[in-house]
This record gives sequence, C-alpha cells and structure tokens, in this order.
Amino acid sequence: MKYQSTLQKLIGIAAAGFCLSGMLSILPVNAESAPPDAVGAVTASGKTTYYYDTIESGGASAMWNEAVAKHNATVTLYADWRAAEDGSFGKDGGGFVNGGVICVPTGCEITIDLNGFSVDRALDSAIDNGEVLCIQEGGSLYLSDTKSGNTGKLCGGNSTSGAGGIFVEPGASLNLWGGSITGNKTDGNGGGIMLGGSGASLNMTGGIVTGNSASQNGGGLASVDGTIRIIGGQFTKNRASGSGGGIYLQGGSAEIMTFSLESNSAATGGGLSINSDAVLNLKDGSVIQKNIAHSPDVPWGGGGILDMSNVPIQVSGVVTISGNLLSNGDTSNLSFYSDKNGTFAGSRIENAGLNTSSSAIGVSYTGGKNEYTFAYGWSGDNLFTMDTPDFTMKEKDGNLTLHRSFQGLSTIAILIILGVLVIAIIVLLLVLSASKRKKKKKKRKKKSVKQA
Repeated sequence: MKYQSTLQKLIGIAAAGFCLSGMLSILPVNAESAPPDAVGAVTASGKTTYYYDTIESGGASAMWNEAVAKHNATVTLYADWRAAEDGSFGKDGGGFVNGGVICVPTGCEITIDLNGFSVDRALDSAIDNGEVLCIQEGGSLYLSDTKSGNTGKLCGGNSTSGAGGIFVEPGASLNLWGGSITGNKTDGNGGGIMLGGSGASLNMTGGIVTGNSASQNGGGLASVDGTIRIIGGQFTKNRASGSGGGIYLQGGSAEIMTFSLESNSAATGGGLSINSDAVLNLKDGSVIQKNIAHSPDVPWGGGGILDMSNVPIQVSGVVTISGNLLSNGDTSNLSFYSDKNGTFAGSRIENAGLNTSSSAIGVSYTGGKNEYTFAYGWSGDNLFTMDTPDFTMKEKDGNLTLHRSFQGLSTIAILIILGVLVIAIIVLLLVLSASKRKKKKKKRKKKSVKQA
C-alpha cells in the first residue's frame, strides 16, 4: 500500500507537470523567462521552441528555417547573430538566398524580436547581394525590439548595388516597430532600406534608421514608387553621395508624422529629396532640422528638403523645417528650383490644416522668374521665412507669392552696377561734348569760307 501510494503521487506529479508544460507552450514568449543558455526561440501557433545550439554551430539558421517553414512565426533572439566569415547567415534554400542573405519568402509573415541583440552581416567590403535581409514579393517582416533603449540592431550590410540593410521587393512589406537599422552601406541606393518598386511598403511606428550610407541616393532610405507611412521613429546621421541623405523618393508616396529627420547629409537634399511625381504628406509632429546639403556648386541644393516633384507638398498640424544648411553655412530648408517658364507645378505647398501659430518653415527659391506663386489660396506669410536673400514673400490676390527684391543684391554687385552706370554717363558726356565741338568747328569753317 505504501508503494502504491508513492506511485500514485509520482504519477500525479508527472501529470501535473505535463499539463503545466502544455499550458506554458501556448503562452506568448517572454524574453525574461527564457532559458539562460538559449540562443533564440520560434513561436508559432502558440507553441514556443527554444534553440540551444551556438550561433556559430548553426542554431540561428535552423531557427530561421523553422520560422519560414511555419509561414507565420515570431523569432526572438537571445544572442547576437553574426554571419560566417564568407558573409553567409545560412545555406541557400528555404530561409536564405543569394549567398546566405536572410530571406522572408513569398507568403511568409515573420516577426523578429531583436530583444536587445544584433543581426550582423559583418561585411568589411561590398559584395553582390550584400544586404542583411531581403523580403520577397508577398512577404512581410515585422522588426521589433522588446528590450528598452533600442539596443537591438540590424547592421553590417555592404552591397555593390541595391540595399545595404533591408531590400523590400515590389509587393513586399517592412513593418518597423523598434530597434535600429545602422551601419549599413551600399554602392547603389538605399543604405539602410530600399523599397524596390510599386507595391513595396514601409510602415514605421518606432525604431531608428541611423549611420547608414549610399554612394548614390537615399542614405537612410531610398524608395522607387514605394509607399511609406511613418508614425514615429527617427532617421539620423545617414548620408548619401548623391541626393537624399535621410530619405530619397523617386515617385510613390510618403505620409510622415510624429517623426524626426535630423543630422543627415547629401550632395543635394540633405534631409529628404523628392523627385518625379512623388507625393509627400507632412503631418503633425514632423521635424526636419540640422541636415546639410554639401554640394558647393548647387545653391538650390536643399539642406532640409529638395523638392523636385511635380506634386505640391501637403502639410497639416505642426510642421517644423528649420535649421538646415548648405556646406557654406547658408540656411536652406525647403528648397526648389524652376526656370523662367515654371518647370514644376505652380504651387509648391498646399495647406491641409497646418497649425500656423506653431509651425516654422524656411523657404529657398532659385529660378528665372521674378514672381512665383508659392501657395495658392494661402494668405499670410508669418509661418514661412525666406532663406533666399534676393526674394521676399508676399500675399497677392489671395495667394502666397515670392518676389525678386533688389535689396537682395550683394554690395559688390551694387557697386559694379553703379560703376557701369557712371562710366556709361561719362562716355555719353564725352560723346556729346565731342559732337558739340565738331559742330562748332564746322560752323566756324563755313563762316570763314563766306568771308573769303
């Protein structure tokens, strides 16, 4: 009886343990409760599987392949995931492509919780397909960091073309919730992120894109006909040798609010560059400041925003575009150019409900027209300031217009003009005097002939 009682207790304990383990398997992953020697975990359909192999032995790549096989899963890191010496994260096939790039395949919806750790491709020199991660058409990635402080990062990409950090194919989506995309490079466009065509999208509600670089355009982000929606987060200290140090838009659309674009640099469009028919909608809380356009030969380069789109910028709420510069120290915030025929749209900006008492926007204009309509149906110029010294902003016929002003000419230019006028007057006086003497001489000659 004694042994039977003991056996019953053991069976009861085992059954309770089994039930408890079953209950725990359907609970959400809690990073703090993970086993101390786990390198990561995959949660799918309420069940969590922990991986204990070292990153070097392939624990992380096995983890990723399982997540991709599940199609809808969350991957949580408990250690830094660094690529092998050849730059590969795993063997091509399944969750890896193009020499070991981490891939979200078509039809997969994967969440990565960096959990304070890093995904590092660790490339010292550029290679083909050198991005850290790619999202294929029909795939979705959610990038987050449940550890406070955005210490988790995706880094080390170095590509000869395409993205440095994350390449988003047409029809794919990147959802950035937290962490940082940092220290990635490309010889092409999109140092941090590249939206590669129509249907590619970025939805950003947090996180940081910082310290990325592109040899062409879009140090932080380059988008070609993509769709961008940003409600929070930062783009800072990114740079491009071409245009768009922080963000480069070639067509497509961008809706931005509660967002900081700061301390980025490029030859033109230090903070943001808008081209083709790109649509930009700046909403409440958009702050663009301390960006620099460093091309010395482009006075319209746009330290903050270079607007070369055919579509007016929409603004609403409190919008700040101030404190942006050219490399020579001149102020350059929202900058645009048109020739005397008005190459671009007649209005550069449209009011979609702007808070005129709190917003501050600087305007730079370079072009051949002496009068230019800046904003139709917009009275008052108190929220705008002119960065360009030879233009002033005035209300005319219910529109906000820019007018060329003589006072904008430099002192040297004024002295040269006055000098030319003085010389012209002197020459004219000399010519008149010579003509007068010639007439007198001719008259005396006629008189002497008569007397003879």
